[in-house]
Amino acid sequence: MINVNGTTDPFYRYVMPKIEIKVEGTNKMIRTYIMNINNIAECLNRTAEYINTYLGQELSVNQCYDKQTERFYVSGKYDQQKIQSTLQKMINSFVLCKKCGNPETTNTISGKKKNMTINLICRSCGHAVELNNTDKFVKYIILHTPKIDTTNERSEKETEDDGVNGNSGRIGKSEVGGIEESEVGGIGKSEVGDCGGEDESDTDSIDLDNI
Repeated sequence: MINVNGTTDPFYRYVMPKIEIKVEGTNKMIRTYIMNINNIAECLNRTAEYINTYLGQELSVNQCYDKQTERFYVSGKYDQQKIQSTLQKMINSFVLCKKCGNPETTNTISGKKKNMTINLICRSCGHAVELNNTDKFVKYIILHTPKIDTTNERSEKETEDDGVNGNSGRIGKSEVGGIEESEVGGIGKSEVGDCGGEDESDTDSIDLDNI
């Protein structure tokens, strides 16, 4: 395991696994697969899709999710050190708090369409900073905001009413499969498989934990 902030401080408590890669293919079909991208995404509280997109953008190559093998990859041949350093660049720019340096951050997107902005908010110290919405990766995040599934969610009022009426046998919001806004995992794999298409969001204000 290594420190999320890239240091070697033995007392730093935020850690993640080193990137594991596997190069496959030949000539123009050569690909570098990120074998443990999902584990890293979980440690960073971001989605694997976002991480893979950033790698592709920074390396100026195609990136995609291989549905057949269920793996993420970037086109071309890269060694572990190159992929690791590129990931660290993303962490420094879009994960770590600009004030306290902790990775306990979330993104809040506000506005409509071309006027949408995104703020990096630290849950540890409360510091907030607006990200540069002209950056290509920030644009990607704005255009690919997670869709919130409210199918199994129940309102707070319904939960409170159940408690008053003694319906303890029913499952509350925190116990159901529905996902609250602060726990949204981001884009599903099915939305990334074609490696293309960007739908603009018309959301007024969305709180995202896993971007």
